[in-house]
Amino acid sequence: VEPNILTPVKATQPVMLTSTKTSDTFGAEKEVSVGIGTAATVSITLDRLVAKLVVNSTDVFPNDCTNITLNFQEHRTLSWATMDVTEAVNNQRVVDVTNLRGTTGTVLSYFVLAPKDGYQTDITLTTNRTEGNPYSTITVYDVPLERNKVTTITGSLYNHQQGFSIQVNDAWNSEGNDINI
Repeated sequence: VEPNILTPVKATQPVMLTSTKTSDTFGAEKEVSVGIGTAATVSITLDRLVAKLVVNSTDVFPNDCTNITLNFQEHRTLSWATMDVTEAVNNQRVVDVTNLRGTTGTVLSYFVLAPKDGYQTDITLTTNRTEGNPYSTITVYDVPLERNKVTTITGSLYNHQQGFSIQVNDAWNSEGNDINI
């Protein structure tokens, strides 16, 4: 649909909101009948159509960091007839973080179109540097994204320790089971 053009909207005509343009978005659908020569007051409440994804880095952004990429399934088509999203695609969001070098506790926010019932997706975060391999690639599984709700992922993005670690707790619990016979 072209902006500022009067276009008849049909139930089958979707609107595309690309990732770079999706922001806090509201909408509603309501059938309204207006008679000729009659005054009518119609009240419509617009509901939020997006989820907010917040990535909270708890460590210092290094001096050679460049960007953070997020890869996940994202809904990108909205039906005007139902005000619900109609398809999900693999998408990548890239954020330039060079201006955050040396800062701590930085929050990055994203708005994501979400179906009425919400959905879950795996999100892979990659922290890139000027040269060489990324600092880290972290996958967070089954991240819930729901309309009008904030989902926050918090942790160390640059000093994230990957691998497998096992510790054995060999201390006996001081509370035992005493049985008298």
